[in-house]
Amino acid sequence: MKPHEAWGIIVRCGAYLSGGHYKLVGGDHTDEYVHLRIVLLDKAYRDAFARSILEKFNDTKITAIASFSKAGNLLAEAVRDTLVSSGVFVKLLTGRRRRIDSSQDLIIEGLENLKQDDNVLVVSTVVTTGSSIQDAIHSIERNSPATVVGAGVILERRPGLSIGGRSGVVRLRSIVTRQMSLWKTGECPLDDIYGDPEDLGDPDENPIPLIRSVAKTSTLNLNHLIVAEASNARHNRRRQLILASIGWLLSIVRLIIDFLLRIK
Repeated sequence: MKPHEAWGIIVRCGAYLSGGHYKLVGGDHTDEYVHLRIVLLDKAYRDAFARSILEKFNDTKITAIASFSKAGNLLAEAVRDTLVSSGVFVKLLTGRRRRIDSSQDLIIEGLENLKQDDNVLVVSTVVTTGSSIQDAIHSIERNSPATVVGAGVILERRPGLSIGGRSGVVRLRSIVTRQMSLWKTGECPLDDIYGDPEDLGDPDENPIPLIRSVAKTSTLNLNHLIVAEASNARHNRRRQLILASIGWLLSIVRLIIDFLLRIK
């Protein structure tokens, strides 16, 4: 998959927001936001991204795939399945961040199954500063004898990042590399224009702020996002009801708009 093809998929699926003032999970400000879990809920796209990442490591023996977020877990499963379909058995290590008071702790499951000769590929959807991938690498190599041999991502927001591991610099490869603005709190020029940024929080934990933001840009994108998030909320009844209510309200608003246009 070529970079422009991957970027086209991201935009068409409504996973890209621009022209606003957004606060990222880490606290930095930006005028561009990408939420790739929307895209990865489509199996065809998910598998295509997985194949593209593996092509960048076709000279590396991989025995385990690791991830550390809900979206990353979807991608990791697709990468694992792609390898298994070609006759290569690999271990799957899925992770999540657990909130403890005001901080978060990274948990990766399955590390106890890794051996000294295991080569781990860490996969993620978007890399901005590289801190989350670095945390994952440290967690893997601190709690197991395995070695991380690479990190594959769909989108790299800041080209030229360097990631380190037990054996030195860890290869970071991305499908799309796109320079996106990023400012520290208190240094963002958009503060004077827009005021406080739109805090999207962590969409993996609470997708509602992201849904509200997408609603401002496109009804089509909002429909796509609601379907995507609803399919991920099957174990959370309260969130399901909220998302379903938003979907019904959106349908009613569209009917009213169509009616008003017809009577003019």
